[in-house]
Amino acid sequence: MNDLDPTKYHVMSPAVKKRLVVLGIFFILVVLPTLFYFYYSFAINRPSQNVKDFVFEINSGESATEIAQNLSDNNLVNSAAAFKLYMLLEGDASNLQAGIYNIPAGTSIVALANIFSIGKNDVQITFLEGWRLEEFALEAATKLNKVDYEEFINLARPYEGKLFPDTYFVNKEIDEEELVELLHETFKTKTESVLTEEASRRLGYTPEQIVILASIVEREAFANEERPVIAGILFDRLKSGEILGVDATTQYVVATKEICSHFVTFKTDRCVPTMAEASSTNWWPQNITIFDLQDDNPYNTRAVVGLPPTPISNPGLSAINAVLNPAQTEYLYYLHDADGDIHYAATLDAHNANVARYLD
Repeated sequence: MNDLDPTKYHVMSPAVKKRLVVLGIFFILVVLPTLFYFYYSFAINRPSQNVKDFVFEINSGESATEIAQNLSDNNLVNSAAAFKLYMLLEGDASNLQAGIYNIPAGTSIVALANIFSIGKNDVQITFLEGWRLEEFALEAATKLNKVDYEEFINLARPYEGKLFPDTYFVNKEIDEEELVELLHETFKTKTESVLTEEASRRLGYTPEQIVILASIVEREAFANEERPVIAGILFDRLKSGEILGVDATTQYVVATKEICSHFVTFKTDRCVPTMAEASSTNWWPQNITIFDLQDDNPYNTRAVVGLPPTPISNPGLSAINAVLNPAQTEYLYYLHDADGDIHYAATLDAHNANVARYLD
């Protein structure tokens, strides 16, 4: 075979090859990392596209990938990949805690990571299902320096029953007005797909009445599987014109009267306990007396037919769903024994037998 004709083929000299290799190495080791750095820095510091505060929930067991995608789907990050990469590089991926977060409009990935990371700017606070307004206020004022106990109650009073119980991660500088708004907005977000006009028409009760009943079910049920059955029993009693006959509404009154001896109307004559009084009050007393059960007040469901005028607690989604989807059973009565086990009965005679067997 003949040697290559240099007039037809360009043969790269060793010097040129060396320069290209050097340029290639420089591009790989310097140019690409520099471009990546500037793009990465831009991506993680760029404000998100959401234009208003957003209540975002991280569910227990969700992976960093799932969380990143949910953030992207709600326009809370511009790039799910950039968020995930930042969390991995910063070592924060394992610190993503389940809970509810208030995400301000235009939050960057860096700021978002700070919100999600415990011990930086946030305080973890848990409000339990079935707590009264006063219990919410006590927990908030105890955990958050900027929350005034009495002012929280005054602001939240119109939303009793509609403060969503859950674990929240909030900025330690949050005040009572911002916190009440977060709790109420979370309730609306959580219930907007179930507490609908169609559901209200189907049940024949207003959304407010549904929340009132859910607040009762929340206090009466000891286990999740009991809620739909108890809801069904209470609906049947309402439809038949019988009294509800539940202890929780009486407990609500007994505790309220302990701090509001002048309590008369239960709607306009509300007093606000001091934080010290709230700390020492048993908000759900078990020692209900015959006098309490015979007391003439609109919350005494052993004497007054129908629902009480307001919610008695703040129910969770499970109790609300139970009321929206009550179980159809033959039962009209129930009780819990000393161990917390529930016993149902279809007739008053059977219920009285359960009382004699499990409570006497």
